[in-house]
This record gives sequence, structure tokens and C-alpha cells, in this order.
Amino acid sequence: MREAALDNQWALVLGASSGFGVATAARLAEAGMNIIGIHLDRRGTMGNVENIVDLIENTHKRSAIFINMNAADEAKRREAIETIKDNLDPVNSSKGVRILLHSLAF
Repeated sequence: MREAALDNQWALVLGASSGFGVATAARLAEAGMNIIGIHLDRRGTMGNVENIVDLIENTHKRSAIFINMNAADEAKRREAIETIKDNLDPVNSSKGVRILLHSLAF
């Protein structure tokens, strides 16, 4: 069910490929939000990431930016921030990150 207040807003989910992170990303996309997902996955679990991105983009018709990285790596965090900034609308502040969920496992 779409929530008008969340429609086309952005959520940043740290730990977006499993557990609470993936469940929250899916529900927020269902509510109308675009999702930025930070996750750390090896080749064997990338299928989980592909499934959640497919759900967000094709079922819920929302944008999904998923970045596979070690969030403890400062250089990778800087790269991720630049990627996020490049994809958000700098003119319209309502298109910035509205919700942040920290659900990193490690």
C-alpha cells in the first residue's frame, strides 16, 4: 500500500541484503519509497540482492541503488556517498534521504 507522505522519497538501508534490512527495504518500497541499499555480499549471496532489487524496481516500481561494500572502509564510504549524491536531486531537498536504517550485521 502506497503512503502519500513516503511516495518517491529515499530510504538508506545499511545491511539491505538480509534480515531486518531486506524486510524493511521491501516494505518501504511497497510504501512508495526509493531504496539505497548498502550491503556486503560475496558471489554466493548476490542472488538475494538481485531478488530485492527486482522486487523494488519491477514489483513496486521504485528506484533501487544497491552498493556492495564494506561499510567499515572509509574510502568505500566516501565513494558510496558520491554515488548517492550523484543519484539524488540536489535542488529538491524533499528528494534527499528521509529514512536511515542501520542494520549492519558486523
